[in-house]
Amino acid sequence: MQPTSNYPNAFTLVTQCGSLLDPHGALSDEVGNIYIVGIVAEDQAISVALLHDHDLTPFSELSSIEEDVCSYRGSWKWGDKKLPIDPITSSQLSSRYHFVKTPS
Repeated sequence: MQPTSNYPNAFTLVTQCGSLLDPHGALSDEVGNIYIVGIVAEDQAISVALLHDHDLTPFSELSSIEEDVCSYRGSWKWGDKKLPIDPITSSQLSSRYHFVKTPS
């Protein structure tokens, strides 16, 4: 998350490779990791990005969560949108989004 002066968003989401990410929601796994689900600007494809630890505080300030069976669910405010936070397990994350936590 990078600060911006663009209203209504106080932040922009940028991947580790520098691509802009347009968020559609977030996922929370069984160990508390937060993943942002959205469209990467360059290829217009759905992607999942692990939220960096340094970004957890601003994300938390924009979120409303409740405990779920394996994780948390709720919503977060992104500009003028209310986006979902849904629980997911690590194995579901890998199978559904082909997410590789530690790429080679």
